[in-house]
Amino acid sequence: MVITEKVYIEKPFEKTLEATVLEVRELKGKMGALLDRTIFYPEGGGPAGDRGWIEDVRVTDTQSNREGEILHHLEKGSSLVPGSVVTIHLDWPHRYHYMIQHTGQHLISGLLYSLYGIGTLSVHLGAHDISIETDAATISQETISELIDAAREAIIADARVSDRIVENKEVADLGLRRPVKVEGNPRIVVIDGYDEIACGGIHLRTTSELQEVLFLASESIRGHVRLSFAFAQEARREIGENQEIIAELKKQLSARKEEIIRGVKELKEALNTERKRGNQLEAVLVFNELEAKSRGGAPFVIDFSHLEFDALPHAARFVEGSDSLLFCAIQQKDDAKSAYMIAIKGFDDPQEMFSRIRKEVLIPFDAKGGGKAPVFRGVLTGQEKGSFLTAMEQIVTGI
Repeated sequence: MVITEKVYIEKPFEKTLEATVLEVRELKGKMGALLDRTIFYPEGGGPAGDRGWIEDVRVTDTQSNREGEILHHLEKGSSLVPGSVVTIHLDWPHRYHYMIQHTGQHLISGLLYSLYGIGTLSVHLGAHDISIETDAATISQETISELIDAAREAIIADARVSDRIVENKEVADLGLRRPVKVEGNPRIVVIDGYDEIACGGIHLRTTSELQEVLFLASESIRGHVRLSFAFAQEARREIGENQEIIAELKKQLSARKEEIIRGVKELKEALNTERKRGNQLEAVLVFNELEAKSRGGAPFVIDFSHLEFDALPHAARFVEGSDSLLFCAIQQKDDAKSAYMIAIKGFDDPQEMFSRIRKEVLIPFDAKGGGKAPVFRGVLTGQEKGSFLTAMEQIVTGI
């Protein structure tokens, strides 16, 4: 096993370093370099693996394997030679972004726990934001607002971020918000006055480097609340985009900022009214065509492909108000797919009738679908709609 000195732990702000190439190996089709020392952080605990360069060779990712070896993933065609002394360079913007994300997550999780007793189950650090799955079933908007105020106060306070190694026997007395998951003496990361947790990652020096925090969203997942946040440049970008949206809404609605929500609600209500009116008109068109076809009670087929809206749901409602009928309706969705509906109502054994239609038409045309009387629905793909209608007409008119 190759052992690499983890310089990134003691010197997380080091951007370049001299190291010796110990080995270059192929792993799952990718070339990886193992060094005697590194400032590249391997993915784990939330932050993505570091990127950068070994001399002029691009490092696309950094990962650790089950043995704890640190592999610097290289672009293909690497010319690195074991035993050579090289200079490694971090992709610093990428690294610093995840240091911000990680430290911000520590701060939010610490505040959730210390202020509200809410624990953190899992975290995700993304390219633009972070998400925290909590152990809470509900979190009020008032609580979220208080949380953001507390986080902004912590940023202004410029609280120090530090770490220390403690003996395992001391852990129980620390009152950590989460049990220690590693064996041996853990590394404890502390945000003075706000959080204390076992962590092997890399962090900022003070909370002021977070610059800004913005709440983005709250959603339910697996019975828990998941919260999303942005920090620093990503928070400012989001705020800027929100301001642009507000300015455009003010312009489009001819409203002041405080009137936007009311204006949007009124617009939504108007759209819903128009949608309902449009839906009623669509139903009238479909009902009229079906009534004309069903006069006399004879089975029939009908093609709704000339209509731009989805006609089959209206056709299904037409069946609900009918006593006895047998028809097949079809509507082409695109060049390769058509939706069909078969209505069988007022007959002794509609399920048996559908089974016959399935055997003689649907299966030969590889049409998918099913259902239960009186309506059966499905999709026809890769076949000529006209041939399908002809075959369907022959069987329904012959029943």
